[in-house]
Amino acid sequence: MASSLMAKLEGFIGRNAMACRRACWRVLNDNSPNARAVYILGAQRSGTTMLLECLEQSMDFEVLGESSKAMVNFRIKSDDYIRNTVRSSHHKFVVFKPLTDSHRARQFLDLLPNSVAIWAFRRVEDRVNSSIAKFGDHNLQVLSGLARGEGLDKWQAQGLSPSDLEFLRQFDYSTMSPHTASALFWYLRNTLYFSQGLQDRSDVLPLAYEDLAAAPGETMRDVCRFLGAEFRPAMVSTVHSQSVGRSESRLSEETLAFCRPLYDRLHAIQKARLQDLPGAFGQETWAGLDPNSRASASG
Repeated sequence: MASSLMAKLEGFIGRNAMACRRACWRVLNDNSPNARAVYILGAQRSGTTMLLECLEQSMDFEVLGESSKAMVNFRIKSDDYIRNTVRSSHHKFVVFKPLTDSHRARQFLDLLPNSVAIWAFRRVEDRVNSSIAKFGDHNLQVLSGLARGEGLDKWQAQGLSPSDLEFLRQFDYSTMSPHTASALFWYLRNTLYFSQGLQDRSDVLPLAYEDLAAAPGETMRDVCRFLGAEFRPAMVSTVHSQSVGRSESRLSEETLAFCRPLYDRLHAIQKARLQDLPGAFGQETWAGLDPNSRASASG
């Protein structure tokens, strides 16, 4: 009990110390209006919090997470709010985490020049265990409702095609376990990456949680290369891999059979995107930018 309270106190002190340092930094530095928008997208419980904590260790990044002023009930504010926030930021990058609006990836990227996105994904087995621990059977309730034609105005239904909804109606939710429903939700949210054609865009990087957890330095260097940011060792000072394969999977082989190929496909695109980065992203994306803006954005 005492150790838990001490850990919470240390966390509180650390967060407030960081906030104070950032406030002081902004008094002395102003990169506006040259900041660059970065969107963290994907399914919940996919390591996005850890990724934001990494980015927040650098003053180059203004990080606006799910509980920040940029969100209302976990939905991101208006497009004008995004534009104004980025243009007025003192930092080089403004990071948003609109996971519930991941179906709007292309719209986000078109709001401001040179915006980029990271599509976070995670092994379905671990995502399911984490989701059940956090949300219980919520995915089961939502998906069963969608299959009945209920709640189609909810964020969970946005971006789903008629064929996706038909796919949902094939299952018997009265006998489905919460774990299977969570895997099904993982599958639907990650297929949004392909239904939006993001696999053809060099300004979107799929990023596996397992890579960041197992090789934090190498992976964050890759992320920074993609963003055009400077890597700092402090960015990976708190990364851990304890939740990778921590609990035994409770998913059937049938469920894993349609989820695992999706993970493999995203992972293959991640590797290809990073291999092609110097030519496909570094040269083409910066082409045509004002030299001063280019230098400012690249850090």
